[in-house]
Amino acid sequence: MPEPWEPRVRELFHRYRRALLAHRDGARIVAGTYAAEPATLRFAELVVEALPAGGLRDREAVWTAWALVYFTLGLAQEEQALPDARGAAFARRLGEGQYPSLSRAAEHFEDASFDERFDYGISRILGV
Repeated sequence: MPEPWEPRVRELFHRYRRALLAHRDGARIVAGTYAAEPATLRFAELVVEALPAGGLRDREAVWTAWALVYFTLGLAQEEQALPDARGAAFARRLGEGQYPSLSRAAEHFEDASFDERFDYGISRILGV
């Protein structure tokens, strides 16, 4: 595992995402649980341990860890549901003209580069 805090946190969440995606509906199943199990607590320990090296206080470290977990779960859920998530209904509703900003940016909703979106989101949350 990388030693500097930021690559270490990134690597932890890349591993978490891979674990979620390795199982059908993995993110949806995990999102519906709160497991204070040793593996879950060890993961949280590693994240909260790393974040203060980036200048975060304990409260910020915990809240940033939660934001990263929620972001990772949400994006993994979207990725696992992608074949069913978009389609004719999405395009039809945007085409009705009620959502001009969404219509203007519609091409970006179709960008299925989840790896890039994941790295972008992690960077935004970590402020790097």
